Amino acid sequence: MATVAAAPLQEAPDDVVDEILLRLPCPSSLVRAAAACASFRVLVSSPRFLRRHRALHPGAAAPFLGVFSSAPAPGGSGGAFHPSDPPHPAAAAARDVARAADFSFAFLPAPPDAATGAERPGWLVRDYRDGRFLLDRASSCSTFDSAIVTDLAVCDPVSRRYVLLPPIPEDLAASAYNPLGVLGGRRWCEPFLAPADAEGGRDEEEEPSFVVIWTARCPRKVVALAFSSWDGRWRALPSPDCFV
Repeated sequence: MATVAAAPLQEAPDDVVDEILLRLPCPSSLVRAAAACASFRVLVSSPRFLRRHRALHPGAAAPFLGVFSSAPAPGGSGGAFHPSDPPHPAAAAARDVARAADFSFAFLPAPPDAATGAERPGWLVRDYRDGRFLLDRASSCSTFDSAIVTDLAVCDPVSRRYVLLPPIPEDLAASAYNPLGVLGGRRWCEPFLAPADAEGGRDEEEEPSFVVIWTARCPRKVVALAFSSWDGRWRALPSPDCFV
């Protein structure tokens, strides 16, 4: 007797998946879905989806997944994620995130030094917000001190996607004269990620943009620059003269 071949499974359209994920009442379930599938993560991280999910589940609180320590291991890069343990209700979601993500940031490029060919010091976590991490490393392409004007990258350790920011233009970097050291003298700049609504007014259907603020505390002023992923450009921000 001939057997009937099973019909191949068809992939569900994005709008159907979107409606299914919207009906998950617990944010921990969304976290697990995002950790399991890159396409799910794109859906659940969009501003449109998050707005609709909050409207359907107004009482749902964001789960506590764990603690991230930005201190890298000796000789290494990145940091360490310490997930919630049982009996915490978000322990399963935290475990999935820890398994899916690369908090060593080994996926970031590690080009050799242009002059010596030796690998430059590793990436250093400077800030993290809304699922994104901001890292920097000593630069080899700038005429300024490599600890003042550093290479910058914004990444997602779960999807392992990253954006390398363009170098700060030299005319803007030159305004940071004799800045004060931070991080025990390892750096002379303080970059951070701006809140998600800093680029308000964008189309909610598009990939969320981000803004990086770069600051340097100089003897008579604070130099502040901003990079927007919306246009890919650096610009100077107003900064009052002051004694630091």
